[in-house]
Amino acid sequence: MVSDIFETWVREFDRRMQRQQRNVLLFVDNCPAHPKTTGLKVIKLEFTPPNTTSVLQPMDQSIIRFFKFHYRKLVLQCTIDSIDQRGKKPEEATSVLQALRWIHRAWHLVKETTIANCFQYAFKNVQRSEECNEIQLSEIEFLFQTLHP
Repeated sequence: MVSDIFETWVREFDRRMQRQQRNVLLFVDNCPAHPKTTGLKVIKLEFTPPNTTSVLQPMDQSIIRFFKFHYRKLVLQCTIDSIDQRGKKPEEATSVLQALRWIHRAWHLVKETTIANCFQYAFKNVQRSEECNEIQLSEIEFLFQTLHP
């Protein structure tokens, strides 16, 4: 992200929200790519304090971890399926299209409740829920054991 792209996006978003007669409070990471943008009509930018990204950002409150978990599980499951079908480890490389399909599927496997819980933890300072705190790895461990008995 660069500041010009961010500012262009925020201004367009402001115009769209103004047409919809909506007011928006937008939490923004405090970094050079996110400049203080003046003249916004319906958007108020609220910048996070410096050096608090890993504590305050909901994406860092396990959402990314859950996404990676699901992505890795899909990759591993495909490898196992390929071994089962051919009886040996696949030799061809994964296509970019296949990787994008796994990314799309992995994102949709992240539960809405997980995202909501992580946002609550980040912004309301509530006690961290089980979903936001710990991933159960038993499924992926089982897949690894299947791959390497």
